[in-house]
Amino acid sequence: MIPVQIYFHSASLVILTIYFGLLIVPLVNAVRPSSGCKSNTNSEFNKLDPGEWMDFTRTVPGTQTRTHRLTIPSNYAIDENLPSPMFLYFHGWGENHKSCGKRCQSDGADRGFISVAMTGYGPNNFNSWKHGGSSSPTDQWQKENLGPTCKKNTSDDYCNKYSNSGCNCSEADNCWWTTCFDSVQQTILILDEIEQNLCVDLDQIWAVGCSNGGMFTFELATDTRSASRIKGIIPIVGLPHYGYSTGPMVEGIRMMGMWGSKDTTVPPISNTNNPDKTLDTSSDGWYYTSSNRVMKDWTIGNGCTGDGKDPLGDMDWGISSSDKSFKCTLGCSEQNYNVVVGCIFDGGHVCNKNYIWEPIFNFMLDIATPSPTFAPTTEDRRCIENEGDIFLLKKKGNGNHVTRDCSWLASFASKKKRNNICNRKVSTKDDLSPAQDVCRITCNSCDTCYENKRTKFFRKIKANGKPIFKTCDWLNKKTNKEDICKESTDSYRGYGPPRDTCVITCSVGSCAM
Repeated sequence: MIPVQIYFHSASLVILTIYFGLLIVPLVNAVRPSSGCKSNTNSEFNKLDPGEWMDFTRTVPGTQTRTHRLTIPSNYAIDENLPSPMFLYFHGWGENHKSCGKRCQSDGADRGFISVAMTGYGPNNFNSWKHGGSSSPTDQWQKENLGPTCKKNTSDDYCNKYSNSGCNCSEADNCWWTTCFDSVQQTILILDEIEQNLCVDLDQIWAVGCSNGGMFTFELATDTRSASRIKGIIPIVGLPHYGYSTGPMVEGIRMMGMWGSKDTTVPPISNTNNPDKTLDTSSDGWYYTSSNRVMKDWTIGNGCTGDGKDPLGDMDWGISSSDKSFKCTLGCSEQNYNVVVGCIFDGGHVCNKNYIWEPIFNFMLDIATPSPTFAPTTEDRRCIENEGDIFLLKKKGNGNHVTRDCSWLASFASKKKRNNICNRKVSTKDDLSPAQDVCRITCNSCDTCYENKRTKFFRKIKANGKPIFKTCDWLNKKTNKEDICKESTDSYRGYGPPRDTCVITCSVGSCAM
């Protein structure tokens, strides 16, 4: 397994005051250091300084070469007394190792996490993770008692996309939609390599996933090769296919699920005549397990009493300090911190929002109720700006891009020139955001109701697999804009849905026109 390309990038070493208190928490919880804590190997991983990240490629024999992104925490040290917690990030369907973005490369690093954002198998724009019912022959009991994982008229085109990714479509029903290669094996090999070459806390390894990646985290918790190696899973807008929710294989695996009440792709609340079953209404119609049933399965699977509907009480991981509406329940409350949590937030099929990730980091760090010092309001978070924060200035025709930092933008004496960049340079590229989203103080874009008519949002995927993007100005001129705001809830490679981008046009909260 030889890396084809390696890129180094120095992540910001500025640690915000709101994060500093969190940074020391994993040091207290350290229990089992990995072998990488005891020797400084010759791995390319050890060339990284604290706070840096790199891309590396690996090939599992018989599969496809994939690029992954490793980030080293800002407080990293090769010391078996101070091993770092770690999370693996699994992207949504069609995305790649860049999708985690600043959640891995700055937020996670500033909180003391090693992170590896992996890339799943598949052709361009169809990278994916195999999990229960996504691309394997449905077993006889499932077929006879629960039926297929999608509606009968669901398109079978997706299996053909993965004919070079391990799938024999002659065996498929019309529900296959991911790679057929072994995603657990791919994960385990990367995990082995990281543990051998970096100083990892073996008792603090987490699996975090978005959408298809969130579904895959459930697979990791039920596979004999991986279940005993992870502390917990964090599925974001991802649920098991109907009939494949079993709870964890090993008691004591924690779980925090984050699901959107307006999500039509993976609805967490039953929209069928079966309270345990939900239906994807955004495309061709796949069936998923309701969040209530998942909470019950995980509570029972962890050997706990109840059905996962206990109130959070004092353990809310900062959720109550959010200005976003959450409805959360708890399982295994009698076991203190070996708990399972399910949260329904007021939103759609989105993964990268602050209100989602703040509780997630607190949960992984065992900070049940952070003090107000570490739980800033949404407006405070939006208005934090560092001179070295990087934004995307423009894309080049050859596929490369030009970046600048906030100090460069603020250095212009001409307010007109600054505003021109803030208002007109609004492109996004995977993990790079425009100035209006990065340099909010300089761009005067801190207001929660800030809207730029030129900003683009993700509309939908065309039949040929190409994404369609539209601007807030386009949306404002549509007579059916209310319907578009409600129906378009997905994100794509850094571009959010209209309700997150065009808050005035979509009349979000107090931002009505």
